[in-house]
Amino acid sequence: MTEKQAATAALSPAEVDRRIIAAFLDSEDPALDALVPGLDEADIRRRAAAIGLTRELVRDARVAGVVRLAMRACIRCDSPFLSVGPQNRLCRRCNR
Repeated sequence: MTEKQAATAALSPAEVDRRIIAAFLDSEDPALDALVPGLDEADIRRRAAAIGLTRELVRDARVAGVVRLAMRACIRCDSPFLSVGPQNRLCRRCNR
């Protein structure tokens, strides 16, 4: 296990996602280098893209004034997805 993997392994994947989401919601240009130990800015931006965290989604959440973005499990297929609020319980695939 590399040093980078060991530092990241101390955090659960859910905690890593929570930190990334919070950082993007809190700031237009978050300081990503110290956000998750063991991950550099490119790794964090790749993870944000993988979970569906886009600039448009963050902008819309800020404009709406209700910032409740979170990773949730789909109630139909149980896969994790980026939810825009407690009312959003189906992933995009199951919502079709």
